[in-house]
Amino acid sequence: MVALDYQEAHKMATKEYRRAMIAGESPYPDCLDEKLPPSILAEGKRIGREQIPLALVVGTKTGGRNHAFARNFMPLLGMDSEFAAKWSSLCQSHLEEGIRQPVKVYEYRNRFYVEEGNKRVSVLKYFDADSIDADVIQIPSQRSGQGGSQAGPEDPAESAAARNYEAFLQFYHSSHMRTVEFSEPESYLRLQKLVKKTDDAWEEWTEDEQREFRSMYYFFHREYVKAGGDGRLPQVCDVMLAFLEKYGYEEVCGLSPGQVRSALEEDPESFGIQRSRTDQTLRAVKKLPQATLSGGVRSGKQVVRSSKKVVRSGKKVVRSGKRVVSSSGRQVVDTGSRLIGGSLPVKLLSPFGTGLFHGRLGSRSGGEGRERRRFRILAVADDESRCYYEDYRQGNLDEFDLILACGDLHRTYLEFLTTMAKCPVLYIRGNHDDDLMEEPPGGCICVEDQVYVHEGLRIAGLGGSHRYRDGRNMYTEAQMRKRARRLMPKIRKQGGLDILMTHAPARGVNDFDSVSHRGFETFRDLLDRYHPQVFVHGHIHKNYGVRIPQRTELNGTTVINAYEHCIFEIEI
Repeated sequence: MVALDYQEAHKMATKEYRRAMIAGESPYPDCLDEKLPPSILAEGKRIGREQIPLALVVGTKTGGRNHAFARNFMPLLGMDSEFAAKWSSLCQSHLEEGIRQPVKVYEYRNRFYVEEGNKRVSVLKYFDADSIDADVIQIPSQRSGQGGSQAGPEDPAESAAARNYEAFLQFYHSSHMRTVEFSEPESYLRLQKLVKKTDDAWEEWTEDEQREFRSMYYFFHREYVKAGGDGRLPQVCDVMLAFLEKYGYEEVCGLSPGQVRSALEEDPESFGIQRSRTDQTLRAVKKLPQATLSGGVRSGKQVVRSSKKVVRSGKKVVRSGKRVVSSSGRQVVDTGSRLIGGSLPVKLLSPFGTGLFHGRLGSRSGGEGRERRRFRILAVADDESRCYYEDYRQGNLDEFDLILACGDLHRTYLEFLTTMAKCPVLYIRGNHDDDLMEEPPGGCICVEDQVYVHEGLRIAGLGGSHRYRDGRNMYTEAQMRKRARRLMPKIRKQGGLDILMTHAPARGVNDFDSVSHRGFETFRDLLDRYHPQVFVHGHIHKNYGVRIPQRTELNGTTVINAYEHCIFEIEI
């Protein structure tokens, strides 16, 4: 439901509003009319329609509407307002048809101020769109004392900003890229020469050069932010230029995102990277003697984990793609025994291990006389659980036989779990996990499109969500159905399925009508065909509404929403 999208956007606005107030900043978008006098605004020149980066849309032309938005352009007005109804209606139109009508903006020193289309900008920013179609009116940059500028004739900062913008315009007319911005005018020419390899200062870039640079810049920006750097302009571009001059432009274009990240982390001080407290804690923990770690000793065998290899009792285990292979080349998967037994209960526990819920599970036949095995499982998704991360206490994860990560979790968090726990961590990707395809979390086991068997417990994984915008982990119903069909022979080979593990929910169970939070019909088909004991998913945050249950039943299958974390037990 789009009302839930507005509710989520409103919460994002409230958070940004409070952050700005604490930081002593204006909590609202900038207002161009308050920055420049009418004499300068009157000199604006229409330069036509252009795809402008949404990251550079920072304010409104007039002050009449900017109080409806926080600085991040998320809506501040309440759910019962007429504004909320219009925003939600526009959101629905975007999901069904897309926003096609251009907005009207004023450009001043490579920043854009909206005159018409504030809600369109807000909706697209909410969905993390990169750009928006706009009719642009350009305001000429004024040096100190020119054109009635409010800055005094001896304002050096204003004059420096104007000179820097003039250099940017030369670069922009050559490269046609607005997202490259430096703090010093000379930097534009330095980058121009790195890319063009010529002394002809402002030779125009070819389409291939633009495409190659955009790809490199995208990966660098993402990896720099993930490493702890400041992703705002011009800081990120200043660091990028220093990185290119150190390693060479062609060489950097040939690096993978993971190699870029590693190079940045080798010399964090030079590139202005600040480690977060949690990341520092994780790195410090990995340096401790393994005997002191809760996850460091497994059944008397020392376990040492790193992002690239695991050492178990002297036998090296290295990750190769999605599989984990031993030094002998065999896949390291605990297949256990495939048992078929009677109808058994599943128990869903509260975060503190109390309040058992009982439900009937799927059945296994032919298991009379065998000893049953009980598994205690931690399922996590979407948001890092404080009690198993920031507030972690040694031994918190010792009780679990398995950890299931159902998507949209940071790689550092997954690596923390696999370092501290004694059990395997299985994961699938969420709709925001494109980065995990480039650099998987070390020590974890990806079960995308696989059936993983752990001591007889059979778990199948299908990550991703419905496609509501571009993304490598977003799928149409037909695409997900095709993935499920490729998974079926693997399920039959294992004699059935105990746990179906997905990111998105099934259609009609814990989902909503909006495309972004709609469940898959394909998952209903899998549940009807194989009757797994447990269906565990993420993607549906609890703050979307108090009516969303953490546990429900569907034709004998226990359905669990793993948002943040959930503990349950099953027997086989």
